[in-house]
Amino acid sequence: MGTEQNLILSVNGGSSSIKLAIFDYQLDKLIELTATGIGLENSKLKITTPETSFNKPLEFTNHNQAIESLFENLPDDNMLKRIVGIGHRIVHGGLIYDRPVRITPEVVSDLTSLITYDPDHMPAAIGLIEWCQRRFANITQIACFDTAFYAQMPEVATTLALPKKYRNSGLRRYGFHGLSYEYIQSTFAAKAGETAAQGRVIMAHLGSGASLTATIDRKVTDTTMSFSPASGIVMSTRSGDIDPGIVNFLMNQTGMSSEDFNRLINKESGLLGVSGISADMELLINRSTDDSDANLAVELFCHHAKKAIGGLATTIGGLDSLIFSGGIGENAPYIRQKICDGLGYLGVELDQTSNHNHDFLISSVKSRVGVHVIKTDEASVIAAKTKQVIS
Repeated sequence: MGTEQNLILSVNGGSSSIKLAIFDYQLDKLIELTATGIGLENSKLKITTPETSFNKPLEFTNHNQAIESLFENLPDDNMLKRIVGIGHRIVHGGLIYDRPVRITPEVVSDLTSLITYDPDHMPAAIGLIEWCQRRFANITQIACFDTAFYAQMPEVATTLALPKKYRNSGLRRYGFHGLSYEYIQSTFAAKAGETAAQGRVIMAHLGSGASLTATIDRKVTDTTMSFSPASGIVMSTRSGDIDPGIVNFLMNQTGMSSEDFNRLINKESGLLGVSGISADMELLINRSTDDSDANLAVELFCHHAKKAIGGLATTIGGLDSLIFSGGIGENAPYIRQKICDGLGYLGVELDQTSNHNHDFLISSVKSRVGVHVIKTDEASVIAAKTKQVIS
């Protein structure tokens, strides 16, 4: 079989979702299958090809059952016989991994040791690796790490103000959404030019997980997320940064366990916790006029994102380009407008029509800062890295 017939599979497992994407060897995406709401009510399957996209309700009780169902729903079974490499998104590489690696038993052991770093994503990712090893026993698998994007972030930005013995054990600021930012950065360079990409850029990946990252000369200077993906700005169900004294208070006052606290800050807080009704930004925007708690959740999200932009701009000496991405960043003009309101001192001014239409460039001709919208695609980065390693 010639290499033109070879296919690459990208696997992106979240705490309650799985995205599979199959690429040809020229890295054109042939199909994407997504299972959402795994273990929750209203779970569904989405299938997307270059020609069509549709959803259907489907019950997913766990990740193994979900990935089996995804493969069962492939319209062409022959695709599976042509897969020559499988790439996995791994959220946390700790101090061990700063680049893609072939998955070996030693790598799986290392990833297992990192479960304590990220108990909400790592178990599912390891489970998907092991499932694929059973299903595709002779196929090379590659681990692609979100944290690798920040490997060269300055020490002053990675250091937590803790005693050295704890920092030496791996406690530091890592940064996440790295595969998404890698795609955004390369796409921005292709569309706006290398000069723009090397300027003072802030990228905002705003989805159910949300973060912002600043770069200059295409090098990271700082980011909002820290040791875990629960840190940074307010998110859909994650608290973002909170006073560490709250941990001691809740444990003493309520008898809350560490597991309860982890569930609180990852599953019960953020937009869901503040609004009391939903983690879905579109629903909260629609309710915000009549529901003060829904409005507060929306305002809080935008307030923290705006504050982060101001802080990150100081690490790059100003701002040339601001890029919105992620499910909220790509699809919510109202949120983009609210975040940009008040950033005039940085030179930000939106064009209302372009913003409403989700154009690539949404800033006005008067704006000193280029404001952009880029649809992210982590799967494409995973596929490219997988091809590079197996080649």
